[in-house]
Amino acid sequence: MKKDEDWSRFLIDGLHFAPDGAILIYNLLKPILEKKIDPSEMLLPYWRDINHIKPKDNDDVCFKKCPNVTA
Repeated sequence: MKKDEDWSRFLIDGLHFAPDGAILIYNLLKPILEKKIDPSEMLLPYWRDINHIKPKDNDDVCFKKCPNVTA
């Protein structure tokens, strides 16, 4: 960001990211996170797999994926 002559376009108010700043940070972090995080290793069930009408029905699914968690 400092290398860019117009670095202020990356920040809205000098502290918070503007859209260009968010894109820059995303592009810088994405390759690092992809190396460290395996998307196939989800700790909890995907949100679509959870019964939102009867949440208690999900206990078995959740506790199988996270054996260290207790109710």
